[in-house]
Amino acid sequence: MAEHYLEASFSFACTDAELALLKEIFGAASDMMSGIVAPAPSPKILELFSPEDEDDLWSGLGTIFCDAYFPDFGARFEAGTASIDGVGQIAHIYGTPTFQPDPVATVIHRCCAESLLRAAIGFEWSESCSKPREGEFGGGWCAIFADRIEMHSTSEALSAALGQSAPSDPPHLERDAWTEYPAHPLADWKYQIANDDTRLGYRDWIAARVLGEPHDTAGDTDATSPVPEAPGLYLHLYHGRKDPDENLEDWGSEGPVIGPLAYVHTTYMCDVKFAAAPDVMDRFFPAVMAEWCARGLSNVAGPLCDWRLTIFDDYVEYDGIYYGDWTVFAATPSEVDERFAKVAKAA
Repeated sequence: MAEHYLEASFSFACTDAELALLKEIFGAASDMMSGIVAPAPSPKILELFSPEDEDDLWSGLGTIFCDAYFPDFGARFEAGTASIDGVGQIAHIYGTPTFQPDPVATVIHRCCAESLLRAAIGFEWSESCSKPREGEFGGGWCAIFADRIEMHSTSEALSAALGQSAPSDPPHLERDAWTEYPAHPLADWKYQIANDDTRLGYRDWIAARVLGEPHDTAGDTDATSPVPEAPGLYLHLYHGRKDPDENLEDWGSEGPVIGPLAYVHTTYMCDVKFAAAPDVMDRFFPAVMAEWCARGLSNVAGPLCDWRLTIFDDYVEYDGIYYGDWTVFAATPSEVDERFAKVAKAA
């Protein structure tokens, strides 16, 4: 497996009042990420981030994140010294390896309206990988104006400089999102996704391969020839119960087999994090995807969506059922179907 990093570090001038708002927001987000109840937001915060839930005054802030209950900026905030002209302060934001450009930009845009009328605020970020994989290094930039936010990646700038079409739209591919190209089997792409060898969508992955090949091999493979199934990573929940306090006399209910996944990660027994392609998320978490679509979040388009299951009193909760056991395994889709068909038959 490879580790992926998204990092940033920048500073900008703002007023004393704006600095106080930023400090309050980053502090509250840090408290909530640590499981600590954050102090009640100030009236100005309530004005800028109107609560979605009257019982949770910070719920308005949660709407700028992919997961409203996981307000992770992937960054730290520090109040700096007075600005050069002696008016206002300098704010410092530096991102950890999980820097999140969108919520950071949104908070600056809403909190620093007065400063943005005087001058725009910008920052850059870098993307890198622990292994020398093509297409996994790059970055982007963000320009925040009083009336808008603009973001672009280095890959877009490079494509424009080279006079090439964007990697997501190679000239020989049809504009049909559901087309499978015989020379680039879906099974190969899914295997690389599950093995964390790529985070590109199917068409982007094809484009990257085409740009790296000496010629177009789109017709080299017989479309009727069988494609060997590639193994994927799956998360299986079982030993379920409707009430975490229920004493079971048997093994409880079988749970879902979620996958294929790009990775599975548990942090301090608080939650089980994972990443999946949009079609997998739509199959197992339709309400989450519907909410993301309604809010216009870009991650619904993939190539991967990060999500998590909460661990509650040593149980993993999914769709109202509490599971005492979960396991992660690798298998092909056929092996998964065969394995759990036997389980269902035995039950």
